[in-house]
Amino acid sequence: MVNTVVIDKRQLTAPLQLMLKILADDRRVRWNDHAELFAGMDWEAFIKLARHHRVYPYLYTRLKDIGHDLVPLPVLRGFYQEYCNNTFIMLGLCGEMERICKHFDEAHIRPLLLKGPVLAADLYGDISQRTSCDLDILIPIRDLLHAEAGLLELGYIKDDYIDTVLNDWKWRHHHTTFKHPRTGIKVELHWRLNPAPSKEPAFEELWSRRRRSPLSSYPLFYLGREDLFLFLVTHGARHG
Repeated sequence: MVNTVVIDKRQLTAPLQLMLKILADDRRVRWNDHAELFAGMDWEAFIKLARHHRVYPYLYTRLKDIGHDLVPLPVLRGFYQEYCNNTFIMLGLCGEMERICKHFDEAHIRPLLLKGPVLAADLYGDISQRTSCDLDILIPIRDLLHAEAGLLELGYIKDDYIDTVLNDWKWRHHHTTFKHPRTGIKVELHWRLNPAPSKEPAFEELWSRRRRSPLSSYPLFYLGREDLFLFLVTHGARHG
């Protein structure tokens, strides 16, 4: 028997209730019929929530449709500015993602993209509607040293060094981090989806179910639909 937990949304704050309702909007909602949700809204708290949950780009696309009759113009303008800033960041990540994947391909390393712009395109059909601050790339563990050398050639600097005893890094950790000193872009180079001892599909299995992203004419590959679902659920659970 499965125990179901029901959340009484009336116990949530008004800004959180409004944010959840807008995020669930299927574009058929007549917002003027729900004007009471916007009356007396604490917009400062609403903005903080949107930033905390990093949903402000997606929220902006909904808020601009709702319009300034219900949403104050300064709030709309603030969200628009953050939406534009995020779009530029995502475009920069797209270019760097392609540059790294080309470099890996030339070195006969098969990269699988985990999140970043390819996830935004997959979930929303638009890279501007999701935030991302880094690139996560999965490779076979046997190619790790080769891939690290490739990132160094591209100007990246290794950002963390793993202390290891008897080669335990292979299961205690699942990625290493690099940062580009000029662009500030961070790359997490993965050899597992999650730290061991969790069970997960082997790289060859994930590669066999890969999908090609429509973001570029250059072949960029990312996880198959079920594998991506598994990764996002376990990744989200690890981060609480």
